Amino acid sequence: TVSNGTLFLSDGWIRNRGTEGAPVDIYYTPEGKDGLTDPSVQVAKVNIGPYSTYRLSDFVRGLFRVTSGSGHVEVRSKALPQLSIRTTVDSLTRKGDSLARYGAEIPSIRSAQGAGASANGGASLHITGISGGGSNPRFRTNVILAETSGKSASVNVKLYDRDGNVKGQTARTILPYSKIQINNSGTLDLFPAGVSFDGGSLEIQPTSGEGRIAAFATVLDNVSQAYTTRTGRFVAESLSPPSPPASLVTLGVNQPSALEGAMPSRFVIPAAAHVIGINDSLFTTKLSVLNPTGGAAEISLTYKPDTGPQPDSKQVSIPGRSTLTLDDVVGNLFGLTNSAGMILLDGPGIRRILATSDTSASLVPGDPSRGVSPSTLAAYAPESPEAVGDASAVGPSHPSATVSHPAIEESARFRSNLILAEVYGKPVSIRVRLVPAGTGGVTLAEYRYDLLPFERKQFSKFIRQFTGNTSDAVQFVDIETIVEWVSGEGRVIAVVTKIDNDPSSKRTDIYVLGRTGEEQGFIGF
Repeated sequence: TVSNGTLFLSDGWIRNRGTEGAPVDIYYTPEGKDGLTDPSVQVAKVNIGPYSTYRLSDFVRGLFRVTSGSGHVEVRSKALPQLSIRTTVDSLTRKGDSLARYGAEIPSIRSAQGAGASANGGASLHITGISGGGSNPRFRTNVILAETSGKSASVNVKLYDRDGNVKGQTARTILPYSKIQINNSGTLDLFPAGVSFDGGSLEIQPTSGEGRIAAFATVLDNVSQAYTTRTGRFVAESLSPPSPPASLVTLGVNQPSALEGAMPSRFVIPAAAHVIGINDSLFTTKLSVLNPTGGAAEISLTYKPDTGPQPDSKQVSIPGRSTLTLDDVVGNLFGLTNSAGMILLDGPGIRRILATSDTSASLVPGDPSRGVSPSTLAAYAPESPEAVGDASAVGPSHPSATVSHPAIEESARFRSNLILAEVYGKPVSIRVRLVPAGTGGVTLAEYRYDLLPFERKQFSKFIRQFTGNTSDAVQFVDIETIVEWVSGEGRVIAVVTKIDNDPSSKRTDIYVLGRTGEEQGFIGF
């Protein structure tokens, strides 16, 4: 689709991690249509061979011949347990004589996940770190609501400023397996004209219906047209408390509440920086922490640099409904420059908050008014399904034995870095494996790493580093990247940053490795 002179294209990958072929049905429901009954719904059937990757390149046009528009996409397959699915949307905009390309990952959500009037006591989803409005906005925010269970649902969407004041709201009904987009411009009930909401938040409150609603927002730079995504999540305090541990619970199709009952012990931003990178790009991290509850949240912020002494922790109190926004958190709050590391969020208020971060660079060094290229990295808990650890651990939540991404690239166009962050405060050993598409599952390279408590390791151009092939003539495309637990009580969040080699782009895509099959796409805290 085209917006503000920018073309948006959907991309992605479906990886068959099994030994047998996988028949897959891909359904497309146009914006606002009923995904069960409307005649405009289309289905494409593909067959993915063993250990093969199906590339979803501009697939709305390629599979469904839709040249303008957007919609809701479902992937259905009896072989779902062996599939890994990730999608992105690229934005293409003309900059002088060149074409600038930016992008961000679009969340893939498991069916029947999201907010519902009869689910989790009617708990709301919250989106933090949004920007826009005012007399001359640098950014704009759009909201996407998608129904995931095949039943209609109604929600009330509220806009809060950073101080917790309601600035706008709108009621919407989403049809089965459909989606709607609420744009910043022209939706005056939710986004009133001239009202700034920089550093604000959104609440998606289910009001009626049997459906489940997933939500995310896109925050777009009005100058560069680069954008990031913010996924709607539950605040832990609003979810049911976990059951007393009696035996190991294996997550499966009929146990969607197991993750929702997990409680976070802390949150971690696995990558934060104030550092000058390649092409003189200054990368800084903005931290946003939302407290959507009615009471104050007392939080401790700790920065763990990769090198050098650790600065003192900072204690903060976030009033109810408010958002704490810390621009250049590494430089301004912790007083460090030329530093990269991770941020820990601890304290008695941890179950009352949600946190996310943006790491960005100006397209023109030193002049953010010429546009920025931001990348979002949310906070994760040791109890999050993205954490790698001993999956046999008994309790209301347990880590994943394996996480992966189906298709990482290291080529003339992109370079990729791997970050491994231990987030539980205990030592752990993990294994990293690289598996190319179309090789029958044969491992290209494999390494084992030991991490100390709260240690972070970063591997630049990790595919070339792990394979030992540094030749620019060799193009690594669609390399499945797998991180597996080996031993130890620690838990690891694995992150890949894919960076555009074009010096004028500053584009960085961030992928957090996650579960596959029936266990991917859960909405938690």
